[in-house]
Amino acid sequence: MRGGYALTYLSGGTSEFGTNKVVTGFSNGLITNLSYISKDGGITPGYGSLDGSGPNLTPPVFSPSAGNDQNVNYLDRYQGQVPSLQNWLAGVQREVPAGIVVSASYIGNKVVRMPSSLENLNQLNPTHLSLGDTLLADVNSPEAAAAGIRSPYSGFTGSVAQALRPFPQYLNIISNFDESGVSTYNSLQVTAQKRFSEGLEFLLSYTLSRNMSNTSSGFSTFNAAPINTYDRQREFSISNSDIPQAVAISGIYELPLGPGKPFLNHKGFTGQLLGGWQLGWITRYHSGTPVAISASNVLPLFNGGNRPNLVSNTNPSLSRANFDPANRAIYNIAAFSQPADFTFGDAPRVLGNLRDFTYLNEDLTLAKNFRFTERVEMQFRAEFFNVFNRTVFGGGDTAYSPSNGNFGYVGSQSNSPRQGQLGLRLRF
Repeated sequence: MRGGYALTYLSGGTSEFGTNKVVTGFSNGLITNLSYISKDGGITPGYGSLDGSGPNLTPPVFSPSAGNDQNVNYLDRYQGQVPSLQNWLAGVQREVPAGIVVSASYIGNKVVRMPSSLENLNQLNPTHLSLGDTLLADVNSPEAAAAGIRSPYSGFTGSVAQALRPFPQYLNIISNFDESGVSTYNSLQVTAQKRFSEGLEFLLSYTLSRNMSNTSSGFSTFNAAPINTYDRQREFSISNSDIPQAVAISGIYELPLGPGKPFLNHKGFTGQLLGGWQLGWITRYHSGTPVAISASNVLPLFNGGNRPNLVSNTNPSLSRANFDPANRAIYNIAAFSQPADFTFGDAPRVLGNLRDFTYLNEDLTLAKNFRFTERVEMQFRAEFFNVFNRTVFGGGDTAYSPSNGNFGYVGSQSNSPRQGQLGLRLRF
């Protein structure tokens, strides 16, 4: 029986602050770069001397309006904390006949303070959606006046939606270090392993798992903004990388032919030719990854887009049997509908019941060892990747629209065709 727990602090936090991608983001109205060049090759200083002569260095004028009508960056007080990873496991292991070791384990982890873009500080509050088309009108229009909307400050220009934002003077407020992401992983992992004996070695593993998160992984800036930063719980769903079932089988088998083997036990040239052959294999099969469907954004909230509504009792996945990408989609457009104007769709961030193609792959190696003396040996290898030349298609078009004729259609292949290579190695 085995068990364990670990708490690991990951790379991040203040170690990331020194890079240009962050420093340059906080220079709005505060920093200027001036260049003074000596006109006579350095005889006269370009920017002054110890006696005070030279050009007058005037610091930049700071204005609170320096970032108006622009995207600006911010750094919150809680940011810079180091992400942490908790791992735990509990399992049993037993040796069964034929020297095979079987194990079954529950393995899980949880990550907190992951990079994300969930904190959209300048998103318009959805309570204003009741204004409807007035949100799109100019703030100085009769429609805005009728709704009692006024310019937030003198000189402001823009729409009613912009005027009602928490910080109407700015466009988007961007943080490179929004660390409010969370991920959880739970799995049952079963293995059967036989170490090399009697010409055979293999490892078989099966994983049943579930991975949940509220963001994709990576640098915060590159993650998608939430549909509604005021309701971030809706972002928690099946992870984009969730693979519920996976099987992997690998091994080496020494063919029972040649000298000292049960069959064709011959010496001399015949033994050299027939003996020393090995067959190796690595195979992997796993479920397809889940799909995130987007919809036309009918929300003037300055948010992360919108999602479609789900049609009840309708399977969003179409059959993959005898699939032809030229004339058939893999996502069922009838399973979705366009949200009404100024409303949110009810589809989750990622759909667990809509997945791309199952991954299937087999790699094989055939090797032959020639032993000439105790110290001189030659090996011939023939290696084949995707030996059965399986085609695993990529994902379909995920941009839902009733008029999008390409929705669900596949335009790529996610694996490589069969490849083979030959090798010859001499060891002495």
